Amino acid sequence: FLLLLIGGGIGRLYAGGYIGGFGRKELNVRSEESVLRVHVKGAVRDPGVYALEAGARWIDAVNAAGGLLPGADGGAVNLARFLRDGDEVYIPEAAEWNKSGGGRARRGAGTPPAVPVDINTATKEELIGVPGIGPVTADRIIETRNSRGSFRTIEEIMLVKGIGTKRFLQIRDYICVRQVSGDGK
Repeated sequence: FLLLLIGGGIGRLYAGGYIGGFGRKELNVRSEESVLRVHVKGAVRDPGVYALEAGARWIDAVNAAGGLLPGADGGAVNLARFLRDGDEVYIPEAAEWNKSGGGRARRGAGTPPAVPVDINTATKEELIGVPGIGPVTADRIIETRNSRGSFRTIEEIMLVKGIGTKRFLQIRDYICVRQVSGDGK
């Protein structure tokens, strides 16, 4: 009786696909839930509706649409954001700052500077005009500049408290460092 019981248990394991290859069921069914359809618009090479895999991000949708056009403001949106079925991915042009009254600036500033701001000579007001730099950060930039001397590269602005890689990537197109004098000041 005991042997029959053990044999029956092993048989069920085989039939269930838990051991051996007998009874194994493999399904290669692509569910409709694994495909997202998103509408990509704005400053991309080929706007339209695209089908992407579940788990795709905004950058994947932009790449599917041929990438950004020159003048696109990819920094205005979070390209790392996950997509959901039916999303609209809109990439604005940098020139849309003027139309929107500075829509993406968190602090409600107007248009970005027409030319990059020299972080070694800029006033507080000029620094505040850079998207991503508010009054507190402008004060910190000036304080750092006064205490340690001129910035030699724009990357050195990350020495300022509150400016990390993310903030630097947001402001780098709007700042510059012109020739530093020989005394480093």
